[in-house]
Amino acid sequence: MRKILFIPILILCIYSDSNIYSNNLIETIYRNIANINWQIESIVIKQGTNNPDEIVPANQITIIDTGRIIKGIIYFRDNKTVTIKNSDPEFYFNFYEQYKWELIDNDFIQFKRFGDDGKIIQSFGYKVLFTPDDKMQWIAEGTGIESGRKSVRIITLYHK
Repeated sequence: MRKILFIPILILCIYSDSNIYSNNLIETIYRNIANINWQIESIVIKQGTNNPDEIVPANQITIIDTGRIIKGIIYFRDNKTVTIKNSDPEFYFNFYEQYKWELIDNDFIQFKRFGDDGKIIQSFGYKVLFTPDDKMQWIAEGTGIESGRKSVRIITLYHK
């Protein structure tokens, strides 16, 4: 009888150890981001950490909330191109129209810009988390080359 009870508990422990989520974010699978208008809800930059869940002092956090930077819509087309709609000239994503996008394994979005010869000349990406309320978060961790200072940028988008 003890062996029968031990096996489900062991399976539960193994499963829960391999499925660690951030403190207040339960990830959901949202495979299709194409043909949906995405609006920036917030852009948060934390200095001194590369953990998006870490609480940092107020003087180490920047919240970008100016209407000019977040006013606009990013639209991912089925053909992997990006269209920007209703944007201000200073919109955060304006230059993304030069790139093709790809959602890799439902947890990383990569943007690639190609030259006239078809070769990739620039590429960057973000870790992607989907929330139960149909929001998408892009997370970029960084470390300064010379300073070694850590930072993390969190861009939260919602359906428009």
